Parts: sequence; C-alpha cells; structure tokens
Amino acid sequence: MFLIYLVLLCAVVRAQGLDISQYEIDVPGQFTPDNLFERNVERSLPTQDLYGMQSVTSSIGFNESQTYAFAFDTKIATSNVTLKITIDSRPPSWRSSDEGLVLYYDFDDDLTDIEDTKRVEFRNFEAVLTLNDTQVNMHPFMFARLMSSGCGQCKDNEEWAYTMEISTGSIYFNYTGETLISVVDVDDESVLLSGADLWSNPHTEFVLSLYSDANYTSKVLTQLINNSTVTGDRNLIQITGLQRNSTYFATFAEHLFGSDVTLVHQRFNFTLRDSQACKIIHNLEFCKDVAYAVPASAALVEGAQTVDQLAALYDNYSSSLYVNFDYALQQIPCDTELDARYSPIVTCDDCRHSYRQWLCAVTIPRCSTLDAPLYKLYNESEGRTDFIAQTIKPPLSYYEVLPCLNICQAIVRDCPPDFGFKCPATSALIKKSYGDDKYLDDGDTYLACNSFTFQYTSAGSRILRVPWILLIMCLAILL
Repeated sequence: MFLIYLVLLCAVVRAQGLDISQYEIDVPGQFTPDNLFERNVERSLPTQDLYGMQSVTSSIGFNESQTYAFAFDTKIATSNVTLKITIDSRPPSWRSSDEGLVLYYDFDDDLTDIEDTKRVEFRNFEAVLTLNDTQVNMHPFMFARLMSSGCGQCKDNEEWAYTMEISTGSIYFNYTGETLISVVDVDDESVLLSGADLWSNPHTEFVLSLYSDANYTSKVLTQLINNSTVTGDRNLIQITGLQRNSTYFATFAEHLFGSDVTLVHQRFNFTLRDSQACKIIHNLEFCKDVAYAVPASAALVEGAQTVDQLAALYDNYSSSLYVNFDYALQQIPCDTELDARYSPIVTCDDCRHSYRQWLCAVTIPRCSTLDAPLYKLYNESEGRTDFIAQTIKPPLSYYEVLPCLNICQAIVRDCPPDFGFKCPATSALIKKSYGDDKYLDDGDTYLACNSFTFQYTSAGSRILRVPWILLIMCLAILL
C-alpha cells in the first residue's frame, strides 16, 4: 500500500505541454510554502472541503478535447486510484452506435502525439481507468484527455454531458494555453504589459507580483490591477522603478469577488535593458497605437525632460506632418457615387487610417538595444529622420526595429493611385527601410519588425488560466 493523495487539476484546453514538474503537493494544513504553487494556490483555499470533492459534471462539444491533470502525493494512505467518466447524455442528433467519446492518458504532459497515447474506450456509457500503487508511486503526474467524435448531423450547441469521478482526491483548478497578459516592451527601468481581455468576467480583480528569483521566493512588488490602473483599449499596464539589466519573474493571479479563492493564471519573466538609449512611451493622442520603447532624447537622459514630454514631442511632430496629407485627401471625391470613387472596395477613411499608421511608424521608431540582423544601428545623434537626429538627439547608440513592410503596402492598397505611394520592390531596398517575418532565419525568435501589434519574446512564460464556467461550478459546490 502506498501513501497517496490525488489532486485533480482540470482544464479545457488546446493541447500544450506545461512544465509543472516543479510543483509538489503537500497534505492540506501541513504543507510548507516551499514553492509558488503552494503559496499562491493551496494557502488561498478556504477549507479542506475542496480536497473532499470527488466528482465534477461538465460537457463537451463535437470535435473538441478537454485535458485533465492529476498530481499525486504519497503522504496519504489509500488504495488504488480509479478514474471513472460517465456519459450523462449525448447530443440529441447523435445516431452512431458508439458512445462518441474516447479517453486518452499518459504520464507525460505532452499529449500532442495522441495516436501513441494510451487509450480507454467507453463501454455502456462509461470509461474506467484504474492506477495501481506502483504506477502512482513511479509517476508524480498523470494527464488524461477526453476527446469527442465528429457529428455531421449535430447542431453547434449540442454536447455530451458527463460526470467525472475519482476514488480519492479532489477537484483543484484548471489551466489553459490562452495568454491572459503579455509583455509588450521593456526599457532600462520599466516594463509595459497588455491584458486586452482581463475583464471578461466583471466580478474579479487581478494581482501582479514580481520576484527577483526563479524560485519565486524574493518578492519585490505586488500591484493590484483594475480599471483604474490600466490605460487604452488594450488595458496597458506600465510598471516603473525597476532595476536596470535585471530579470524579473512574474505571477498573474485572479481573485473572484465574494470568495476566498485566489488562482494563479500565468507565470512569465522579462529582462530590462542595460542602457538608457530606449524609453517606453504610450497613450499618445495622435499616434494611438504607439506603445513601445523609442529612442530617448538627450534632454530626458540628462534629466531636463520627462517621459510625458518626450512622448508629446514625438506625437506632435507626427501630427503636424499629417495636416498636409489630410488636406490633399479632402480634394478626393470620397463621398460621391460608388462608380466615381477611386476604389469600390476601400474608402478615404481606410486611406487615412493606413497613412496615419505608416506615418507614426516612420516618425516614431521602435527602439531596441538588441543587436539583431534585421535591426538598423544608429550611433549617438543619429536617426531615421532629421527630427530624430536634430531634435531628439539620441545621446546613446541604439537599434531601430524597422517598420513592417505591410504597413507601407497598406497605404499603396488603401489610398488613391494619384498620390503615387510606392514601396521598395527588391529585398535589398526593403531591408534598408522595412522588415518582414520572411527575412528571419530558422530558429530566430526576436521581433522581425514593428507592426504596432504587441509582441515580445519571453522564453520563460507559462500560462495558468481558468474557464469561468468550471470555476463558478466549483465555488457553487463549496458554498
């Protein structure tokens, strides 16, 4: 007989391998806070009742999969562990003689090669999997994936309803591979984050915590994230006052109002720049989509200018250049009959938007200190334009992340041919002024070009995300 404790981590996910081998599950009330998982999740559970929950009811649509993760603790005596899934109902339109569901399981978190994964068939509306003591003792984790068949005659909202029961253990929480928050950019003392869909459930609040070590033991900052701490349509969050050239390890947790449960969704890390050459600006009035690091001015580095003043300097310059273009576009018959317009597909509003994006991209360059093949090096007091060289006067060398080629192609596509907009045609000419993903070499992970989309490579990011339907179900059982 082995000492076993089973914790069920449920998830409705696309298949993604998550490195959770670092997590160690202890007996409730007796564990020591020796890792991130226990400090932020186990200690937040209101009572031991959660550990007594042994079943969950859920549903699955056709051509879908749901993945469950089991973590074993050999500190509690029990018999063999049995997992049973019972089909409560099938889609009303289901006509096949088989049950329509298959259960796969493995002791490796990578279930991408499903054909080589152990399979449990449903018989008489049930699938039963029994693990003996030896299996549990040898493998700290087991992953099970429930997959449904296709159903050509079924309607979109038809589902299989099922109940999952375990012989011992509890339903814990679930994780998915969806990104809840992302790193937009960094400079020498701050990080810019974006969480576009944070408030899909209004009855929640978020907490961002930063640690100085990969073991998540030395906390340096905790910040509540709510509507008053974000800016713009994409919920931008800037954390300032950090240490230059330092790596931070972050957790992003969610608290459901009216409960004592806090769930860790996401872990990620980022490293700040080692130079003052670049400075993050965002929330501009004219160039609304600019939210990244730009070449810092000499005045800013010397302390004679604020970041807001630097942002306004860039924004006002771009806005001033737009005036003449807008006047020229007003001469175009934009609102005349369809057959008299310059295009039956795009409008003058499309042209205005594309030109503004292009103008902001070339007048407010994205700055980096990374020496990458597709980036362009500028030395002190140099820049893409005279405005950068003579007004901004960068005091330090930096690399420009060139605008994406499709930003140029958009104005050619969307604006009247009479304007004569053209983009470079050859690779050699393109690479002087623009970037493109197709120029990345195999294995490159850096940002190829500035597209105004929020992209940043953080190799250490991991996601723990909770579907609300199951969370509310678990809370209802608790309360």
